[in-house]
Amino acid sequence: MGRLWLGIGLMAALLLGTAGIALGMDAIHQPVAAQLEQAGTAALEGDWAQADAQWQAAQRSWERHWALSASVADHSPMDDIDRLYAQLAVFAQERETVHFAATCMELSELTQAMSDAHSPDWWNLL
Repeated sequence: MGRLWLGIGLMAALLLGTAGIALGMDAIHQPVAAQLEQAGTAALEGDWAQADAQWQAAQRSWERHWALSASVADHSPMDDIDRLYAQLAVFAQERETVHFAATCMELSELTQAMSDAHSPDWWNLL
């Protein structure tokens, strides 16, 4: 009977841990994706001060939570995101508006996908 309760306890801990990870990934990546969209839009509107502030805040948040994300996520998309941030820095420095905005939107989509991949949706549970 003791093994039954141990098994139930382990399953409950795994369920709670998984739910916590899903909520944490969403809380981390949703704001970053929104900041990147705002940065791209600001650049297209010619507001480079706002664009710089938004993308740099997004990058700081991404770097601050990188290790946590890496502990539960596939590293290939994370490598892509890191590469795009490096490109974004160059586009921002050179004020390449179209490339900057396109890279911001791509980064936003990849960051959103990081969140979606860990959401507790039925298609992730199968």
